[in-house]
Amino acid sequence: MSPPQQNVQPDSQQDDFQREEDALARHRAALQQRFARPGAGAPPRRPRRARAATLAGLSGLAVALAAGLLWLDPPLHSARYATAAGARKTVTLPDGSQLVLNTRSALEVGWHLRSRRVALQEGEVLFDVAHAAWRPFLVQAGSTAIRVVGTAFDVRRERERVGVTVLRGRVQVSEGGHSVLLGAGEATWAAPGRLEPVAAVSAEQAASRLAWKDGKLVFTQTPLAEALAEIARYRRAPVTLADARLADLRISGVFDSAGTDVLLDLLPAILPVAVARAPDDTVTVRARAEP
Repeated sequence: MSPPQQNVQPDSQQDDFQREEDALARHRAALQQRFARPGAGAPPRRPRRARAATLAGLSGLAVALAAGLLWLDPPLHSARYATAAGARKTVTLPDGSQLVLNTRSALEVGWHLRSRRVALQEGEVLFDVAHAAWRPFLVQAGSTAIRVVGTAFDVRRERERVGVTVLRGRVQVSEGGHSVLLGAGEATWAAPGRLEPVAAVSAEQAASRLAWKDGKLVFTQTPLAEALAEIARYRRAPVTLADARLADLRISGVFDSAGTDVLLDLLPAILPVAVARAPDDTVTVRARAEP
């Protein structure tokens, strides 16, 4: 009787089978990833409350970021404007606000996310500000800060001294921890650490102060020293008063700001002074010699 047959594979077939098994083992992970069953290996779904909490957290983060941007008020863009001696310039901003620069004036206008800002380095500017409650208009002149929403006002900077005259609306002026609210027809001067008392300005006085925008200089019993300082703003070369005793002489009249040389030449005809010119166009005003 023959012994039962066993299903025995030849050694060559066994070796082939083992090699296939080894190859499948090496690539099993890749095959499982590529041909994964639906839902197999996927992360478990988070409960609905957890998802809602995550969305709420993200929304809160977005609100916080937006609030941070508003608080920081980052700059968006800026532009610089300036005038030379004797020149004037009118600038209309994108929001409709209008700036009129007097002689020897320089400023930088900055557009921020929630404000409009002007840094006045020198000179004088007449502002007519378009109303925008959500974006106030701020003027910084040295240490003096001026805040408005929509109004018309004049700011004049003389080194560290700043004068503000309001024509329409209201303006807040701050300096050294002090502040004052000016209405139409009011003015003040500020210097580092102090504010001068508010002064009333009549329509006639306001017109005289702002005559420069029409190319005029208006003097009404103005001390000579003050008048010469004003004239010098419209000239490239300086004007010097050589004798302090002449400082309180008074001058009145309306003159062309583009013709300051003509005005200086007129001085000896209306005051007891002599005017001397140097080759570099520097002008010296001194007492007229007695005959």
